[in-house]
Amino acid sequence: MTHGTLWIPLCTLCVLLLVTGVQSDDELIMSNLLYRHGARSPQFIYPTDPHKDHWKDGVGRLTQKGMKMEYDLGKFLKTRYVDTKFVSQHYLHTQVTIRSSGVDRCLQSAEAQLAALYPPSDWQIWGDEELGKLWQPIPIQTVPDDEDPVLRPESTKNCPRYPQLIAEMKSNSDEYQKKIKESQELLKYMSLHSGTKVTMDNMWMIYDNFKSGTEEGLEQPKWILDRLDEMRSLSWYLFRFKYQGQKDTADLLGRLTGGSLLGIMNDNMKLWTSGAQDEKKDLHKLNIFSAHDSTLLSLSAALQTDIIDEIPFSASILVELFNSSGNYYVKMTYKHKDTLTPWKLSDCDEKCPLDDFISKTKNRVPEDRDKDCQTESEFFSHKRLTMVSIVLLSLCIFLFIVIIFTCVRTRHRKKMAEKMAARYGEDVNLIS
Repeated sequence: MTHGTLWIPLCTLCVLLLVTGVQSDDELIMSNLLYRHGARSPQFIYPTDPHKDHWKDGVGRLTQKGMKMEYDLGKFLKTRYVDTKFVSQHYLHTQVTIRSSGVDRCLQSAEAQLAALYPPSDWQIWGDEELGKLWQPIPIQTVPDDEDPVLRPESTKNCPRYPQLIAEMKSNSDEYQKKIKESQELLKYMSLHSGTKVTMDNMWMIYDNFKSGTEEGLEQPKWILDRLDEMRSLSWYLFRFKYQGQKDTADLLGRLTGGSLLGIMNDNMKLWTSGAQDEKKDLHKLNIFSAHDSTLLSLSAALQTDIIDEIPFSASILVELFNSSGNYYVKMTYKHKDTLTPWKLSDCDEKCPLDDFISKTKNRVPEDRDKDCQTESEFFSHKRLTMVSIVLLSLCIFLFIVIIFTCVRTRHRKKMAEKMAARYGEDVNLIS
């Protein structure tokens, strides 16, 4: 073989390693993939929006470009996991599980991604028609948004502590209060041109409209382009602020946001490496979660890692478990567009030993989310109620003992009186 032809297989090998990210001497054991849905229509149409009639299917809907993004993500996953024989080329429910947020665009994204990851082959082809050779239905698990602390923690009902905590963070942050003052002129500018009152709480909607329109290839208004950098910076700051937390709130914020999802990942990885064989029967090698940019930031909060730039459509976080000569470690990767960036805990190596990974994140995995979700007033009310209950119970027990003692004493006195009366033939009154 000549030197020229030798480069061809070497280059091919290098490309494959870059795409898969899997080292030849380490065995991939389990992968957890969380990704954002594909491009969608804006979630808000402002009064002066020049493209308000463009979105035929309404707001917040997956677009055709978004479907293509997720299909391409599926091809990436096929290269990374199927072509390397980590999982079978045939969809097997024992190897792969898919869970989606209950929002339509996430469910559709999962469907598009799975179409590329698992086209039917061999015995899975279900018809002579072209469709039966190109696509197969694959189950996707989901729960309603307001009941999903795993993929929609900020939307779940019965968790009043989360909005209370965010309000406290805003009130206690000098940086946030300074940002409010600095942004007033920009908010007035946006209100004037958009035709609606823009505040710190809703300004993201205007910028979100811009992002969706730009992704769709729509020409954007000059008034937005003139101050785009300011809008982008403020929108990302406000969005990211809700997931960063301060030193004294970071653990609680992590538990209320991404902690439930991180707990599932940690439990599965730990069980896979140390559980009994019958305990592993419900585990999967590839665990896929289709969700939102807020979900990626939630997981980031639980991991106390930082996503420094806005999260593009179809961005992904990979949490992978490897076996290196009997030593298990966790490796994380952030995929944004076509770039794979190594990710790590602040206090652990990129190849973080599994036990260290779990111990360093345990404070941000909820043991009792219902308790964490209580507001402080509810918590202290519950404590007061508990104390009152204890006092009342103690009082009841005391009264019961007094009554029993009185009854026994009275009965004893009566018997003594009867004995003395029988002995002396007359009534005798005992002096108590």
